[in-house]
This record gives sequence, structure tokens and C-alpha cells, in this order.
Amino acid sequence: MYDRRLIALREDEILAGSAGFRQLYPQGIPVHSLADSAQLTASCMTAVDEKGVLIRRLTEDEQAFIAAARLRSIFDYPYFAERFVWIDEEGHGLRPLYPLWESQRFVIELLGDLEWSRRETGYPDGLLVNVLKARQLGVSTLAESLVAHRLVTRPYIRALSGADVEDQAGYLFRMIDRLFQQMPWFLRPIRTAFRQNRTMVFSNNSYLRTAWGKSTRGALQSVAGTEGNKGAIGRGQSYSVIHISELATWENPEQLDTSLLPTIPISLDSLCLYESTAEFAGDWWHLHWQATAEGVGRFVNIFIPWYAEPSKYSLPAPVDWAPKPKTLEHAAKCEADSPRWFRGRTVHLQRDQLYWYEQTRAFYEKKGELHKFLKEYPADDQECFQYAGRAIFTFEQLEAIEAAGRKRPMVDVWAVEPALEIAGLRRLPDVAEGSDGQSLSGPPARPRPNPPLSLRIPAATSSLAANAYPVPPGYGFRRLTPDQLRALPSLRHSVLAIWEYPRPRGRRRYIMSVDVADGLGLDYSVIDVVREPTIEEPAEQVAQYVTNVVDAKNLAFICDAIGRFYPDEDGIEALAAIETNNHGLSTQDTLQLHLGYGHFYVWEYADSASPDRRYSTKIGWVTSPRTRPLLLSAFHSAITTFDPITHAPDFILNSPITRGELRHFVTEGTIGEAAAARGQHDDGVMAGAIGYYVAWRMAGGETEPIAERRRRRAALQAATVESGGVRLDWRNSPATAEEVDRHVEDDDEFASDLGTDNGLHFDDRNRIF
Repeated sequence: MYDRRLIALREDEILAGSAGFRQLYPQGIPVHSLADSAQLTASCMTAVDEKGVLIRRLTEDEQAFIAAARLRSIFDYPYFAERFVWIDEEGHGLRPLYPLWESQRFVIELLGDLEWSRRETGYPDGLLVNVLKARQLGVSTLAESLVAHRLVTRPYIRALSGADVEDQAGYLFRMIDRLFQQMPWFLRPIRTAFRQNRTMVFSNNSYLRTAWGKSTRGALQSVAGTEGNKGAIGRGQSYSVIHISELATWENPEQLDTSLLPTIPISLDSLCLYESTAEFAGDWWHLHWQATAEGVGRFVNIFIPWYAEPSKYSLPAPVDWAPKPKTLEHAAKCEADSPRWFRGRTVHLQRDQLYWYEQTRAFYEKKGELHKFLKEYPADDQECFQYAGRAIFTFEQLEAIEAAGRKRPMVDVWAVEPALEIAGLRRLPDVAEGSDGQSLSGPPARPRPNPPLSLRIPAATSSLAANAYPVPPGYGFRRLTPDQLRALPSLRHSVLAIWEYPRPRGRRRYIMSVDVADGLGLDYSVIDVVREPTIEEPAEQVAQYVTNVVDAKNLAFICDAIGRFYPDEDGIEALAAIETNNHGLSTQDTLQLHLGYGHFYVWEYADSASPDRRYSTKIGWVTSPRTRPLLLSAFHSAITTFDPITHAPDFILNSPITRGELRHFVTEGTIGEAAAARGQHDDGVMAGAIGYYVAWRMAGGETEPIAERRRRRAALQAATVESGGVRLDWRNSPATAEEVDRHVEDDDEFASDLGTDNGLHFDDRNRIF
């Protein structure tokens, strides 16, 4: 009843199912124009007195209009709402609901798309929707009109409107009552029972009830001021039409899962709208939204950003006003993200919208309440959820980290199934071959694939183009098809996300850091591949694998494939740094002894007085109350320190999973006590922190960090140019190689960074033979 295609089909079904209707409406059920509908409605209103009793006979035109309006309103919500629904315009009197705001029209369009999809796929459930929104976008009003439409046009509808407190629930009730009172008499069923702010019952056997978060089942719910504090909304009832408002402020929203949701019938006629702004990350509303985003449960998410309604959030921009760089960055982000929220449509923010955003944000920032601004006027479904605890990253830092990580697009997504591929390779028959490659038994021999888990990448895979990079055999990798990518709920579903393929040439060292979970569907195991920093470029996260269904032992096979796929320039597999506090010890043991992996991080004693005694005889990373501050402080500094020349951080986080977890990483004390907020995860953060710390150490972090040397070299080069000095171009000079090397050694203190001998890279203590 919201999608035009379904409305047309429903009309055809009604006409085909009744000979009387086919004879009465041979050209289809009439659709009167807005002007004709207004005129005929006004005329029909004069035919009854204040009590709704006819005082004159209806004309033929009025009778035909009433008959068509009653019939069409049943299955055509836009027709009904556009002509017969009036609302209170924020204290400015009554006005028609239509024309809808852009934000309201957006919700109707998405409901129509979902409705059509249900019909096309044969999915038996109705429209259960979460609406996460900015403030004052008219969603509550629209939701109540949807509830009122079902009540007055269909029999035996059991509807429920709920809010966090009794006053708000009463407000929703009065909204529907107002909608009902403003409808023309020929569409309103007789109201047979009415209790203010509680219940209304109609002659078509439909009824509406209200509830609030603190109400309880039984007598306490009906006595104002004596509600209990244990909610049981919906228990003992069955509701097919539901509107629940401002869930973020509920004290006990869990009752919706235990009491209300089981009562909603699995039927195409069911309609359930949960709508709210955001409050705290980790609360019930946030977890409910995240679960739905991952494709779990019966609900579908709809997010409405602040810029969805230009008429609501705009201010006339002065002629001489120019947006600040941060405002332009925000506009670019909104434009890039808008297809995700607006059914593939790109939204370009207007000048007046940008002026409103810049001025309003500055107002909140000045008062130290930026978190409130982001909650009330979000641009995406992550920044709006904030925390009561103290975040270790400021909003400005998070925005800078996000901007740096978004520059490199993801180039590929692979499934990793090494055990399956090894089994398949073993099933290939062994065929004896002659020196010319021909089978000694006659027919040509089948080409043999590369050995399983080969240390080196096949030569044919050197192309960096995503569409030309063949999946190398022997590792168990499988590229996801476009259809599989579209069906993938998120990158947390046991796939390898790749932002950079292994480099086929040049200086390269890779760290494979692993945070291991138990694989029981709760916490996540995360495998990060970090490219070690050099004098030319910072450390960077180039690949990530996330799963919560692979156990610790089987995760070793995934690590083996990924680590060997990203070898160092000398052909040795990536340096594995596995957190061995709990489950990781099983992963490391299997990786070392069963799979023959030989390149592990050797545990260091950070408090050793002698550098010669810094390395232990143990492998792996152990996070403890002593090492956690060391780990997190280095990680925090790396991702928040930006090079003044390249404007890149010392550690680039490409994964949106890790960047998203940074928003949930809070502490009530020191940075060493920082952890994920309630209901959130920090597995990606910990894997990234381990990867960076090990990469920093392997790049000579015990002396001057390589990032500082990079910045110092850039500063010296800039000073040389400013002083008039000319840098020698050896490519255009007759100097010999020995003269070039001698000049570099004499004049360039960074020569050691360009050679092959770089300290700890080749320290035997980092190699397990």
C-alpha cells in the first residue's frame, strides 16, 4: 500500500475479484484530483450535523466520491494521506500532511521498496523497520499517520503506540486522536470506546492502546503514578501494527525483545516501526541497530541524516561567506555516503545547508558539547552514538583518522579456505612426466599447480589491478563474486579485505598481527597485515581478516595462508605477532609445529637494563597490565600524529572496522585501562596496535623512530632548497657508482635507510628455524 507498483496490482486484484466492482469501475477506481477531492470533501461535510447525522441527501457526485475514496483508501496510503490527513504544524495550527518533507518521503519510499521486495521474493514477514534519525524530521508524525491509516481502513487491527514515559506515550495517543478527529466523517469508523491517553476502540473491531517503558502488566499499568519498574509491554497480547518512539531514552528496552517482539505475527500485514535518535553507544538501541545491520533478526534499518531535510536545517549564507576546510570535508563525506542512505542517489549539500552546519557545530564546540551535536544531527550511523565514558580519541582526531583511511579504496575481498584447497590439490593424480613435459604413458600431463602454501607469489600475479590480479593457487583464496559481495552483510563475516596486494618488488616487510577469540560467535578474531614503515612512507594496514566462527586452532590455517601470501622481500613469510594470552597460544602452537611457520615475533623485555638481554626465548605477544599502556600509547601516538609534509599519519588504518572501533574505545582512567565500551568490540584495535608496535620495533624504534627521521629528512631537504643549495641528480651526471656511494655516505645521514642492512630486520633472534 506504499509502493505504486503494488497499489496498481492491488487495484487490479480488487476489480478482478468482484463483478460488481468491474461493472461499477470499468476504467479503474477513480482517483480524484487534490482540488476535486477538497471540494467534494467540503461539500460532503455540509451534509451532516455536529453529531455526524445526515441532514440532507447526498448528491450522486458525492456518493460516487465517497464510495471511491473508501475503497481506494484501503490499499493506497499516499492517496489517503494526501487528501484526508491533517496534522498540527508545531504549534502553528493544522495543515495537510502532504506535501511530505524530504525525510518523510524518503521513509515512505523505503517502505515501498521493502514491501515490493517482500512480494517479489515471497518473504512472509511484514514491514519491521528501525529508523535512526536526526532531530525533528517528522518521522513520529508520519509513523502515527501510518498507524491511523491501518486503524480506520481495516478491520480487526490491534495497534500499539509506545514511548519511554507515560507523558510521551500520551502525546502519541493524542496525535492519533487528532488525526482521527480531522478525517472526514465518511472515512471514520464509529468509536465505540475511548479512554484518554490509553485506549480507543472502533466499530470495525480495530483498537489502539498505548504503553510506556516503565509500565507493567496488569492493574499498575492503568493507574497513573503507580507504574512498576519492570516492563512487560505486549505480554499477553498480539499486535500487528506498532509504533515505538525514542528508544534511546528507555530504561528497560530489553522488554521489547522478551515481551513485544514474540507477539508480532509473521505476516505481510504486520507493520512495526522503531524510531529514535541516538544516545549512548553500547546501549540497547545501538546493539539492536548493529545486529540488524549485520542481517540478524526480522528488522530492516533506515538511517536519515541531518541533511535529508533542506528546509529544516538551512540558514541563509552571507554573500562573503566561504566554507571552512572542515566544512568542505564534511560535505564531501556526505556526498560520498549519501548513495548508501538514499537508495543509490547522490545528494549535494546546498550552500545554505553548509552554513547552518558550520555555524551550529561551532556553537556546540564553543560550549564543549560537540558530542551532543553529533548525537542530534548525525551524518552517518556511527558518529551519532556517543559514550558516557571518556574517549581516548577526540572527535577531531577521529575525523582526521577517518579521512586518512578513506583515501585508499579497498581493491578486493577474498574468502580464505586453505584446508579445502589443500585437500583438492592432494586429489590431483600424480602423473609421471618426461623431460619434454609429456606424460610417459601417452597423453599430455595435467599442468601441476604451485605447491600448497608456497612461500613465493606466482609470477602471473604481479599486476596490481583488482580486475587483473588472479587469485594465486595453493593458499585457499577465493575471490567473492559481485553477487556474493552484495549479499555480504559486513567485512566481519570471515573474509579477507585487501587494500594493497603484496608488492612484487621494492623494499617491503610485513607484520601479521593476530588477536584471537574462541570462535563461538561472541568476540572476533582479527588478523591484520601491516606494512612496515620506511624512510619513504609510513606504516599501513594493507589487509584484514575478521571472523567470530573460526576457532583458535583452525585460525592457524588462515594465518598460515595470509602470512605466506605476504612475504618479505627476501621471500620469508610475514612476521607473525600473535597475542598469546589465552586462545592465541593454541593458534601459535598449531602454526609453528603443525604448519611449519618459522617467522615469529620474539617477546621482548621492555624493562631490561641491557639491550643484549632485551629478547627472551619466547615468541608471541602477551598483553598484561604492564604492557598494555606501552602498546596503546604507541598506537595512539601513531594514528594521531600527522606528517606536516605528506599530511599522512604515522600509521594508516584502512579498515573501516578498526576505525569504527576507535569511536567505542573509552576509559575511565588512564590510556592503559582503555577498552571497548559496553556491548562493543576492540579486537580490531588490539590487532592493529600489536601490528604497529611490532612494525615500529622492527623498523628501529629503539633509536630514533623512523617517522621522526622521515620528517627530519624532509625538513633538511626543504632547508637546502630554501638556502639555494642544489641537490645532485646522479642520473644526469658522469659520476661512477663508487663516487655516488661515497658522496651519499659523506653527505646523507639517511643512507643506512636506503640500503639492505637495517639492523633488526635481519637479527637472527627474529627468525625461528
